[in-house]
Amino acid sequence: MPIRHYRAILGLLAWLCPAGVMADAVIGIVEDGPLPRPIVPLAPLEKEIRGLAGDEFAVSMPADKRLHGGWTLDGVGNALRRLLDDPDVDIVITTGLISSHLAAQFEDLPKPVIAMIIADVQLQQMPAVRSGNKVVSGKKNFVYLARVSVTDDYGGAIAQTNINEAIEIFHDAVGFEHLAVLIDRLTIEAIPALASQKASDVSMRLGVRTTIVPFDESVPQAIAAIPGDVDGVLVGPLMRLDAEGMEELANGFIERRLPSFALLGRTELPYGLLMTSGGREEDAVRYTRRLALNVQRILLGDRPGDIDVRVAEPQRLAINMRTASAIGFFPRYAAIMDAEILFGNVFDDGEPLGLADAMLEALRANLLLNVAAHDPLLAREDRRLARAQLLPQFGIGAQAVRIDEDRASPLIQAERSVEAQIAGSQVVYSDDVRAAWQIAAFLENAADYGYQAESLDTLQAAARGYLDVLRSRALEKVQRANLEVTRANLELALMRRSIGASGRADALRWESQLATDRQNLVESESARRVALTVFNQVLSRPLHEGFTPADEDLSGSIAVFEDERFRAFIDNAAVWRTFQDFLVEQTLLHAPELKELDRLVAAQRRRVLSARRKYYVPELSLGATYEQNLSRSGAGSDLSLTGLDDEAWSIALTASWPLFTGGALRAGLNRNRFSLRQLERLRDATAQQLATRTLVALHRASGSYPSIEFSNEAAQAASENLELVTNAYRAGSVTVTELIDAQNAALAARLRAEDARYAYLIDAVDVLRATGDFALLVEPGSTESWFQAVESYIREHAVDSMP
Repeated sequence: MPIRHYRAILGLLAWLCPAGVMADAVIGIVEDGPLPRPIVPLAPLEKEIRGLAGDEFAVSMPADKRLHGGWTLDGVGNALRRLLDDPDVDIVITTGLISSHLAAQFEDLPKPVIAMIIADVQLQQMPAVRSGNKVVSGKKNFVYLARVSVTDDYGGAIAQTNINEAIEIFHDAVGFEHLAVLIDRLTIEAIPALASQKASDVSMRLGVRTTIVPFDESVPQAIAAIPGDVDGVLVGPLMRLDAEGMEELANGFIERRLPSFALLGRTELPYGLLMTSGGREEDAVRYTRRLALNVQRILLGDRPGDIDVRVAEPQRLAINMRTASAIGFFPRYAAIMDAEILFGNVFDDGEPLGLADAMLEALRANLLLNVAAHDPLLAREDRRLARAQLLPQFGIGAQAVRIDEDRASPLIQAERSVEAQIAGSQVVYSDDVRAAWQIAAFLENAADYGYQAESLDTLQAAARGYLDVLRSRALEKVQRANLEVTRANLELALMRRSIGASGRADALRWESQLATDRQNLVESESARRVALTVFNQVLSRPLHEGFTPADEDLSGSIAVFEDERFRAFIDNAAVWRTFQDFLVEQTLLHAPELKELDRLVAAQRRRVLSARRKYYVPELSLGATYEQNLSRSGAGSDLSLTGLDDEAWSIALTASWPLFTGGALRAGLNRNRFSLRQLERLRDATAQQLATRTLVALHRASGSYPSIEFSNEAAQAASENLELVTNAYRAGSVTVTELIDAQNAALAARLRAEDARYAYLIDAVDVLRATGDFALLVEPGSTESWFQAVESYIREHAVDSMP
């Protein structure tokens, strides 16, 4: 009995029989051969069909009505005829490319047939007739599913299938010059035009060479058959291969460093193929549902030949980054920016790195800090040099002399002589020398504190750089998600146009929005790369090297700043002023900048004292020498008549002080006094600046913290509004402009929400730098003691700080 008569019979049965009586519908399945990797699994398809049929039809897909052709043309044809002749089968679904193609060749189909897989409508000469906004087969009892690009304008008799667009996407991404097309030999035998004409069309359209490589069952044989100069492989549906075979095939491509493209879709990439452009999970769900809807419509009496055959499948590049890395393939920037990244990360991730680890690494590796680390070392050696002037100085010397014989004399100098000398000196008292030593000690301490300040600056730069990278990553993710929303809306607009619900203007508006969103994504990606480069410079890493945040949401790294106690300090007016006083006090107490200036002031005071003492304090020094004549000869060498021997020594105590220097002493004293006053004023100004910096950082943190909550509320509301407006647009009750406005509002709100959290954390880092203590970030054990110190201070000073 024809299925279309079931509805009339159901009415009669509902009158004659109790409620719940159902009509039976048996669905037969024809496969090309045993399928280790089915394109559409039958279990979810059967579940979807039964869900749509509900209580109206009892649908079954018996195991004995599932036949396959054993991967031969005769076998597929016989299996199809058996189900068409089987009186117990009401609908036949062909799940393979061969069975679907053969079904279309039958002149008279005795029962409804749904062909699942069509590669090319024109080359396979599929029946196609335009009927209003639809494209139908127009053939009795025959409907098929032709996957078409959603960007097709449907201007022809039928939309072209998406193979051409997929090949163009592959060519744009790889730029191949010689393409190998790996296709099942059975497909070539069944549809010769699909190989020969398609290859010729690709060669002419893209200006490349194309080689067809038939595939039987041997992976090594197929790999070996690919010419050596091939630089791209298009992999057709090889449904005979199981998962292991697909992995072997992909590994063969990888060994030859060949870029590969899977026509079947994303399900092929986990095996190791490089890229594809279709087969998204949501498309597979939509495809399965479309099959089930066709079954339901046939059960309800619709003629198969009047059902639209088109199934929209958007094309978008997807790249297996593991395979890309293995073959050394680096996609063009424009391609990867707009692609779906699988088995990798668009953020150039590297080894895990936490915030505290990044800060400690910066202390070890930052080049500028390593330069600054030499300042204390140099100052220490300067102090040693100054101290050396206070200690005894000893030296030895030797000289060989020869003079004119006429001038030689035993009392003065022999004609030839060799002498050795030992000399020593000791500063008995010199205020300049003692001052230089004491000043060098002050300067050494100042250099140590200067290095501490540089270390704090480096820690701040590392923390801010780390947070900037995470913030730019978060903002880029928002832009990417927004781009996906725009793509979905463009698909929706095109589908609405295909059914006549809207015009081309909507699609053009979304295409314009898509271009704008891509530009925004490029800018956000550029900002991320800039942030990463700056961060790597702080840590002296390779400038292009990425990292994986060890704590993606920073919940562990910055727990102290999200602790309710910390929030209470900046979000509670009763303690806010006291908390400010505490941090300012801590700043002035621990700031290395002030301690450095204190040492510089002390050094300058010693210079003033030394300049004042020059007027009345002499310098005392003690010197001694001992000389020994080692040999003498020639004229004047005989000392027997002089009473002299070969030894001589001397000891001298010297005292000196300046009497008149032309005003130099007064000028020196005044200059040192002025320098002292300048340093003292600089110290006061620096203290004021540090206190101001602390308060400014606190005020910024107190302002950025509440914005987190407000921006999240705004983002949530904007997201809900976008969902409502999208549904309304889908129903045709709002315009495209209203939807774009809602989407842009949601984007702006989400960007503000992401930015608010990182802005608060950066402000918190600035607070720690202002106070000169990063222990809360790098020493988690110090958190409790810090809270106790703050709470104790607030209890002691809260009353005094009240206005």
